[in-house]
Amino acid sequence: MSWPRYCFPTFVNLWCWFRAKFTPTGQVFCLAALGCLPAMLEVGSPLVSLFACLAGLIGCAWVVGWVFRPQARVTAQFPTSARCGEELPLTLGITNLGKWPVFDVEPRVLSETKQWRGAAAESVLAALGPGETASLPARLVPARRGVHAWPTLELTSTFPLRFVRISKAVKIPGEVVVFPALPPLELLELALCPADADTDERLDETFVRGGSHYLGNRDYLPGMYVKRWDYASWARMGKPVAREFADASPSSATIVIDTFVSPDADGQATTFLEAAISLVAGLANRLHAHGRSLFSLTDGRGTITGDNGGNLALEVIDHWLARLQGGSRDCLPRFLEQLDSLPIETEIHLVLCRWDSTRAELCRQLSHREIPWQGYFLARDEDRGDLPLPVGLRRLAIRDFSPESAR
Repeated sequence: MSWPRYCFPTFVNLWCWFRAKFTPTGQVFCLAALGCLPAMLEVGSPLVSLFACLAGLIGCAWVVGWVFRPQARVTAQFPTSARCGEELPLTLGITNLGKWPVFDVEPRVLSETKQWRGAAAESVLAALGPGETASLPARLVPARRGVHAWPTLELTSTFPLRFVRISKAVKIPGEVVVFPALPPLELLELALCPADADTDERLDETFVRGGSHYLGNRDYLPGMYVKRWDYASWARMGKPVAREFADASPSSATIVIDTFVSPDADGQATTFLEAAISLVAGLANRLHAHGRSLFSLTDGRGTITGDNGGNLALEVIDHWLARLQGGSRDCLPRFLEQLDSLPIETEIHLVLCRWDSTRAELCRQLSHREIPWQGYFLARDEDRGDLPLPVGLRRLAIRDFSPESAR
């Protein structure tokens, strides 16, 4: 809280009300009228007429604006889902329910909340007769992951003289599912790349702790999938030659997210959780992009799998992550009981928000059972070099995967 609001809350609130109810032109007229008040103490002052003129204009604008105030119903045509931080286009349908026409109507969010930001209509409704309906394009930016109701809109009119703002709050029915933000692509490639793979070529061969065995070369046939060309043989033989590889990596993957945040997170529990969820969403997208099948996704409390044990769709993952909440301390240890039920060929991606003996035991169990796995530990900058982590657990900066970094 700033010191003026703390010391003079009444005057600050009055100033905010003044700026909200009067346009810049109306503010100038009001301040000019207030400046005339001291001179009115003098009998016969010419400023008396000026004050009366200014006060009459402001009063007339207020009365006429109140008579033609917006009384409307607002509906919206919008998608049922959106990505956090990405601009969401929608069409507002405004129906005049009053007996009088309305003029110069502009919809805007009543107040920016944690769930929404940067909302504005792309145009102003010049005139709308009684019972008529008009459409206005608008944009809205969801700022938080989750399932949110649409924000309350404020229909504002500056008719007739653009001195005052007459407003009416209306509620838009419906809700939207906001998917987690996706981290930058280069961060995901760095996270997915093993420690010994320092080039894109190595990343293709050793993607996520696996390996690809080179089988040999073969002539290229139209329509054949090519993982890598043999350019030396191509130049020597004068025709395309492709290299063949046998993928030794597991055929499917399971992502495990730790939703329990350390109680000593210094009030950053939400930041840790949102960064972990954003990282999981990015991992799922990159695994699909690299042709990997995602078998399941779990937080220890609940698990989602693909239909009939098949590939888990990205839309299903996004909807599940949008509704995911923070878990308790014993959520992740429950996953240890589920290890034996996983398919043998499944690889595990482990996303951790904290490091303790329980998380260390989970990593030890994965290595002891010879289960292919790779872990990601989200840490603050001041904690990035303090903890000794096992081989296979990569330390990532939490600030790189927070929703704000993806906007």
